[in-house]
Amino acid sequence: MSAYSFALLGIGLIIEQCLIGHSLLNRRVGIFLLLLISLAFMYWLPMYLGLPLSSKGFAMRMLPNWI
Repeated sequence: MSAYSFALLGIGLIIEQCLIGHSLLNRRVGIFLLLLISLAFMYWLPMYLGLPLSSKGFAMRMLPNWI
């Protein structure tokens, strides 16, 4: 799990550098990454919170090698 912490710090650093850059492309990449991470968080949030899911909803959120 310690590698996960360093990965999060690295992703945060990359996004920060994209957002404070002067290039419009860098800012767009940073915003896109933030949006992608936010959408992924919302997609898997019911699993983190332990909310009831249908069998289909549970299967959609599981990768084949996780089962």
